[in-house]
Amino acid sequence: MGVNQTPDGRVNVGLGYNGINEYKGYAGRREIVIQLTANGATQDSLDALDFLKSYALYHNSVGEPIFPASTNVFISNNGVTKAVEADEVTVDGNNVNIGGCVWNGESWDFTNAGQGGGSNKFIVTLTPTSPDYSGTMDKTVAEINAAYEAGQQIVFRLMVSSGVYYDFATTVTYIGAHPYPEHFCMGAVGSNLIVYSSDTDNPENTAYHTTVYSLTPAS
Repeated sequence: MGVNQTPDGRVNVGLGYNGINEYKGYAGRREIVIQLTANGATQDSLDALDFLKSYALYHNSVGEPIFPASTNVFISNNGVTKAVEADEVTVDGNNVNIGGCVWNGESWDFTNAGQGGGSNKFIVTLTPTSPDYSGTMDKTVAEINAAYEAGQQIVFRLMVSSGVYYDFATTVTYIGAHPYPEHFCMGAVGSNLIVYSSDTDNPENTAYHTTVYSLTPAS
């Protein structure tokens, strides 16, 4: 009888295991960066992808969410770093797609790594101007509404530094007393959970608002 620890941190005990393999310690990390190179990816990035792949395959097999909770994953290539959204991690049999990094059951294909998205997404870039991450959008309320009425998915792209950003797909659209629908999304940035919403009164307005909740580790 032996002990084997899988790349996603699970421990298997029983016959057929001949000792413990080297575990890289990615479970519990708040941020994972996949650094692409001319030859594919760095070794640390490959180890991280193995963790994410094993996590996705196992949790898919038991009908649970396949993206680690409270973990932000980024793909960095040619000086641009892009956050991987939860819906950009998929499992199809033994094939796993992590933000365009595709495992075919034998090896990784980085041809479409970091591209993500799709023609149906309408990207609204948010530039924070205040400590609570509120600030200005690069689209007007009218432009956002036109994309929404055209059936596009509204995605808020929060710029945290030059070439580094988070993409948060809006999950709630409120239609009420305002002249235009109000779009909401939420996402974890560092130790904060931030809810974003677009201004809805002035069609030419480019302001957005936030509500910040501090995340504390479970005791």
